[in-house]
Amino acid sequence: MPSVINQLVITLKDSSLLLTIGFAELLYQAQQIYAANFRTTEMLIIVGVMYFIVITLLTWLANIVDKKVNK
Repeated sequence: MPSVINQLVITLKDSSLLLTIGFAELLYQAQQIYAANFRTTEMLIIVGVMYFIVITLLTWLANIVDKKVNK
């Protein structure tokens, strides 16, 4: 079961349409902000942290589901 959960998280990170659209929209919004105030590095770091948080939460949720399924 852990390999299935791991594969699910990898698939979500690599090819999920929802995350791709969401991440692209997030990058577009960051581009709009740093075009207005020239703070590119800060905006891209914030976007990266937000993406990291989403993936971490998905991994955490997958671990909870794994524990319930293997109970």
